[in-house]
Amino acid sequence: MASIRKDGKRWRAEVRKAGQYRSRSFPTKMQAKSWADDIESSISKGMRQSDYTLSDAIDKFLREISPSRKGYKRERKFLEAFQRQEITLQTFQGITAVNVKEWRDSRLKEVSAASVNREMNVLSSVFQAAIEWDWTTDNVVRGVKRPQNPKPRFRRPTDDEIERIQLALGFDGDVTTKQHEVAVAFMLAIETAMRLGEICQIRAEHIHLDQRYVHLPETKNGSSRDVPLSKKAVELLELLPNGFTVGMESASVLFRKACKRAEIEGLHFHDSRREALTRLSKKVGVMELAKISGHKDLKTLLAVYYAPTATDLAALLD
Repeated sequence: MASIRKDGKRWRAEVRKAGQYRSRSFPTKMQAKSWADDIESSISKGMRQSDYTLSDAIDKFLREISPSRKGYKRERKFLEAFQRQEITLQTFQGITAVNVKEWRDSRLKEVSAASVNREMNVLSSVFQAAIEWDWTTDNVVRGVKRPQNPKPRFRRPTDDEIERIQLALGFDGDVTTKQHEVAVAFMLAIETAMRLGEICQIRAEHIHLDQRYVHLPETKNGSSRDVPLSKKAVELLELLPNGFTVGMESASVLFRKACKRAEIEGLHFHDSRREALTRLSKKVGVMELAKISGHKDLKTLLAVYYAPTATDLAALLD
């Protein structure tokens, strides 16, 4: 039977079983007990630290850690696909940085550098969790060079493209379909700089038209924020008093199909955020702009999303 005891501000778990002794401290008693249960189970099965594979770690990570993380669905989809790689059948002792590098290079032929970087972050989290479980002592992902992210996009939708997208989505002022919701979401994004995921989570209780703002209880950076609404944004949300019913993934698919029908190339829904911030920069200062967009890093805001043309800047000088 494992021993769990308070050790200062932490909880120490000690396991003595079948001649083996293991000990580790944790922030909470529950974490200590969970670790001790796993160790006792592995000893009972005759498993040693060197017996665990990367696939074992992914299973445990998906079961115990991933569900509480942001982007759980995307993370789960990636890890389940990654488990088909031969590398996951190896024990932690058999995995080296070279294995991860080979996977990285192969993956770069399939997806963008930005996607590979996100996936490497997930893998690094799995290895870090395995270290906490005492399954390994090294996070080999950290020893692999990350691919260089592409230069920031500066694509912005033109007025003509915005109109063509509305037509492709069949929007004429009334909202009766999911396509119409996507049309409203796109125009709302241009007015407010909200992300698609944030817009799709808007419900009736988040909308405060009398005070001209929308409350976002959860955003990409983990904080809530209140987004001010222009008169046009208020008019758009009046079309959807109960909020949005279309999901983020469905909205993305519908938007891409609309761009294809409208014969628009190279435009992403997220480009609306850049367009919105560039428009808003003509009305408010950079600090107010960051407050609206939710940016905590002004360098990212100015370098990536604020993209005025020389003509835009010239107009501000008059």
